[in-house]
Amino acid sequence: MKTRTALATLGLAAAVSLGAGTAAFAADGDATTSVPPTSAAATAPARTADPAKLAARCEKVPALLEKMAGAATKVDERLAKLTEAKAEADADGKTRRSERLAKLIERLQGRKTQLGERTTKVEAWQTEHCPA
Repeated sequence: MKTRTALATLGLAAAVSLGAGTAAFAADGDATTSVPPTSAAATAPARTADPAKLAARCEKVPALLEKMAGAATKVDERLAKLTEAKAEADADGKTRRSERLAKLIERLQGRKTQLGERTTKVEAWQTEHCPA
């Protein structure tokens, strides 16, 4: 009984707060109004990176790219093993195993794509922000 009462009280409190929020919004005016261009976000100066922080980040990029290359190598090795195992499972007629391996291969290919995209992104950031 206590749980039911607590849930009912919680539901009532949520409904009241939702109603109060809706009423406050409706009293504010038209719902289609937008933020005026003179808001603080529009007039704020553009952020510039601290040169010391930028230099520190630029120093870390080669190590990061090396780590990402190592991860890509591991993914390629794993893909080769899984592809080989799937071929064996197909040859032996083990369909359930073959399906599981196909799912693993698909997931690993997605990770490889994601890793490639991130590597490209880091390299682009490096060319934009770091001196040669």
